[in-house]
Amino acid sequence: MTTAPTTPAVAVPAVAFLPELVAWQARQDPLAEAVRDSAGTTLTRAELVSRSHQLAVAMRSLGLEPGDRVAVLAKNHAEYAAIYLATMLAGVVLVPLNARLAPAEWSSILRDASTRLLIGVGPLVGQIATVQDSLPPGIRLVAASAVPPSGWIDYSEWVAAADDPPREVVAAEPGCGAIIMYTSGTTGTPKGVVIDYAAISANMTQLTLLSPALVGGRILVVAPFYHVGALMSLFALSTGGSLYIQEDFVPAEVLRVLDEEAITTTALVPAMIQMLLDVPGATRRSYANLRSISYGAAPITKESLRRAIETFGCEFAQAFGQTESPVITMLTHLDHQRALSGERPELLGSVGRAAPGVDIRIVAADGRECAPGETGEILAKTPVQMKEYWQREEESADVLCDGWLKTGDAGYLDDQGYLFLRDRIKDLIVSGGENVYPAEVETVLKQHPAVLDAAVIGIPHERWGEAVHAVVECDDSHRVDPSELITLCRSALAAYKCPRSIDVVDALPRNASMKVLKRELREPFWRNRTRPQ
Repeated sequence: MTTAPTTPAVAVPAVAFLPELVAWQARQDPLAEAVRDSAGTTLTRAELVSRSHQLAVAMRSLGLEPGDRVAVLAKNHAEYAAIYLATMLAGVVLVPLNARLAPAEWSSILRDASTRLLIGVGPLVGQIATVQDSLPPGIRLVAASAVPPSGWIDYSEWVAAADDPPREVVAAEPGCGAIIMYTSGTTGTPKGVVIDYAAISANMTQLTLLSPALVGGRILVVAPFYHVGALMSLFALSTGGSLYIQEDFVPAEVLRVLDEEAITTTALVPAMIQMLLDVPGATRRSYANLRSISYGAAPITKESLRRAIETFGCEFAQAFGQTESPVITMLTHLDHQRALSGERPELLGSVGRAAPGVDIRIVAADGRECAPGETGEILAKTPVQMKEYWQREEESADVLCDGWLKTGDAGYLDDQGYLFLRDRIKDLIVSGGENVYPAEVETVLKQHPAVLDAAVIGIPHERWGEAVHAVVECDDSHRVDPSELITLCRSALAAYKCPRSIDVVDALPRNASMKVLKRELREPFWRNRTRPQ
């Protein structure tokens, strides 16, 4: 049986209410800076508390009741922190919209969530106004833009009308929904992930244990607030920390901020780290206050990690999670040191061990527990996981079983409890009875200098059920013969794992989060057919 060693359960209060903790910090030092953004907007702790209460009263002035959904369509900005706290104070549910989606996709999400209020900021207001007729009936529209469209309330006037509000709050029950985060929809229609106050409370405690630099630190927020990782950075406000919020990822500017703004910690993806390292003069700056950088979404290469440590002089840690459960495992800075020292070099291919309070199981397709080293589906039980999918009872029941979350990821645990990811379960290819994990084949294909990205899928085969097929995106200045790539795979992989056919394209289909849409690649091959499950 493969079950990760359990870390001690995290002791958390029933609900550690974030606005109350931020208000407590404001009472200790009201003039301390709480939030600053790259546009120059700054809020002290006292101003942040006052602003969030103003916004909560403004929300109630529109007739919103506890549990109603309030959507925000905005890029990163200091006001986002105040809006987030305000939704908690008003007892409404925050629905952050991905700013990179198309207007029709925003409209679909707003209808799915039966949204009562939409707050739009800047040029995004004009974009969503193009589909205004398709928005939910009765939705109230508030615009923080130069000229609000017809039918929209001016944001500044709306907030000003709630001046000097009372300080009452709506009591939050642990099981009440606080946020609905919509998934990126790589396998179909985006689903609303309901995160309740109990999960937020546990997550605040968990992050305090895992990331000491958050406590009283200065955090650079680069990821957009419509991703769960960025929203979690707001928890640092409860510990006396402050946020520097970057609107967009501009490598040279991020390096300047890390140097000149006394940043203690930030969270990036490996591609961002690589872009920072490639900026001329990156090594000439000082990052004296930087204590840690956390990363996720992909592994980091040994070469990039060594360069990053030499450049930034801080600790590195990797977190693995998903919207449904933001932090499942952590590869700590000590694990990184073991990997680089040669003691356990394979750990750079791991996502670490179970985070505090998390249990992990690996389960085979027939439901039995997998042995160490045997690949199966990753299940997690944690206090930091979704309550349900919004209005999708059947799908919620499919992924939440007796408190265990089916992650949809395939992987294995070693005998020390380190988790290694293989692929998404739905992307698994079964060819002639053999399991082929696309990520393994994609890694080999991307070793070719002409290949920018690769997607491996299963296509129908009369004899084997599925055949391995690859679609590769190549550099405009380099073209490659598919036979050359097949030869490369045969030099590194078992024959049954190698692509039998390869298409070379200018660009792979991606969603707004830049994730490859394999379902679009599969669809022409499986049209009018049933793909094996």
